[in-house]
Amino acid sequence: MSTTTTTIVTATNTMESTPIVLIGQTARVAKFMVAKLLPEYEVFQVIKFISDIERAKGEVTTIMTGGEPARDIDNLGSHNFSRLPKHIVFGKGYQIEYLEAVRDAVGGVDSGTSWYWAPLAEGERPPPVDSLTDEQISFATDRISANVKRVLSSVQQAGKEGTDGIYEL
Repeated sequence: MSTTTTTIVTATNTMESTPIVLIGQTARVAKFMVAKLLPEYEVFQVIKFISDIERAKGEVTTIMTGGEPARDIDNLGSHNFSRLPKHIVFGKGYQIEYLEAVRDAVGGVDSGTSWYWAPLAEGERPPPVDSLTDEQISFATDRISANVKRVLSSVQQAGKEGTDGIYEL
């Protein structure tokens, strides 16, 4: 198990980045998100699934019990499992039932983690990522990562980090 940590250094203080897990449908989007969430948020693991919720349950359970899940072929995230994640973020396109099933697998309201999801508006469908250029994905993830940082920061500032709760992105 790796013991390195990412540290933010500023003129006035030093603090560790906050550990998070991303759950999404594509590696192309996740690659941009991992980079854009730094330095405030260190993505330990990116879990990709479209319909295999059991994979997500298994990987999150392994992480939350101090283990290290198998690395994905895309190898996204720092894989620094020396600390438990405080936040688990579901990307757009997942139903709340998916989040609740993964959350229940790691203790439900006693999970000790804050949970996030980005609901789709009625009738909305995310564009097929294969039809987007890297520039388009980069532009979109600028907005998405800023929103994720804003919502996670508001949970932290409210003193609710690492406490159970489901928050909308």
